[in-house]
Amino acid sequence: MMKNKKIILVISFLVLVVLAFLVSAVVSTISPLSGTNHSTAALVLFNISFVNNTDILIPGTPQTTINASFFRVSGATRTFLTNSSTCSSNACWTTFNVSGVDGFFNITSTVYNSTAQVNSSVNISSVYFDSTPPAVSADNFASFASGGNYSQNLILNISITDATIGVQTVFFNITNATSGLQNATVTATLETGTSRYSTTINTTGYPDGYYNLTVYANDTLNNLNRTTTIQRFIFDNNLPTASFTCEDYTVEEDEEMDCDCSGTDSLSNISSIDFDSTPSTSTVGEDQQSNCTVTDKAGNIKISSILYDVSEVTGTTSSGSSGSSSGTTTSGSTTGSSTNSTNNTTQNTSSGANQLQGNQQNENENSFKINYWILGAIIIVAGLVVSIIILIKKGILQRLLKFNK
Repeated sequence: MMKNKKIILVISFLVLVVLAFLVSAVVSTISPLSGTNHSTAALVLFNISFVNNTDILIPGTPQTTINASFFRVSGATRTFLTNSSTCSSNACWTTFNVSGVDGFFNITSTVYNSTAQVNSSVNISSVYFDSTPPAVSADNFASFASGGNYSQNLILNISITDATIGVQTVFFNITNATSGLQNATVTATLETGTSRYSTTINTTGYPDGYYNLTVYANDTLNNLNRTTTIQRFIFDNNLPTASFTCEDYTVEEDEEMDCDCSGTDSLSNISSIDFDSTPSTSTVGEDQQSNCTVTDKAGNIKISSILYDVSEVTGTTSSGSSGSSSGTTTSGSTTGSSTNSTNNTTQNTSSGANQLQGNQQNENENSFKINYWILGAIIIVAGLVVSIIILIKKGILQRLLKFNK
């Protein structure tokens, strides 16, 4: 009976030892929790608790100040982060500024008293510290820059990275460069498998003029970057003007035809003017067309067109065979069914181009022209001379002279 009591006492003692050991090992992490992310938006709370202060007593040592230290663990390497600023009878805690320690952390905390360290470490895994906003630069834009000229649909495309947590939201804020008023805010979407965030806007929904664009990039911890701005780019959806003119619009076959084209644009200016200054006259025919294409720097295109006639070359024969028979010609003049004509050609309007009208009259340079004013004066003078002669011969003039005396 006594033997059984001793066995029961030994077992009870061992149970108490085990329970004491388990109680002393009860240390839990309140903050930060595994799998959480933290930034400088708010100081990170490091907080561990234990059942009571007896958990950190070492038999035979006096109870003094309780403290806790926190370390970053990478393999066998432990890097000190901070000590607790305050401890109670069952917890230690402090706040920690993660600025400058961005990265993926495993955290170990150790509770000890001033006499000796107590082996009560607790591992915290998969904690992210991120105090850096996403990386954004104007150079990361694809085909979009300050001073550019844009029209119709415009793709805004920029590469943005965040080394720690990753990018959460990207949007573009568009404001009028003159008034400073906000015109729109558009959200960009991440292109699959890339770091590019893009969206498409229709510039026809904006009044023509100068604009600024600011990029807002935010990670999941509200580290916001809004430092990148594209300044004074142009939205221009108005067509330029185009004026296509020629010296003449009716020419003979293979005769040189001189033309000129000009264009203006009040906002983005002219990028190119494409036209043929000497349209082909190798083919006889009416209403032949030549175009002038004016393009502004925003890509708006205006086309102006002219129509012209090309006639056969006029034939020539010997100057001694001028007659009245039909179809006979004399050194530069045409008689019979070949007559002079006036051709009026009106230009087609292409893409809203200006209308131009060319007037040419083919004239026979050797045709005789009479000045009827001079002929009338000659007749009047001749009539006066004849009248005076008749008056003298009949003595009428002398009698009039004597009568006046």
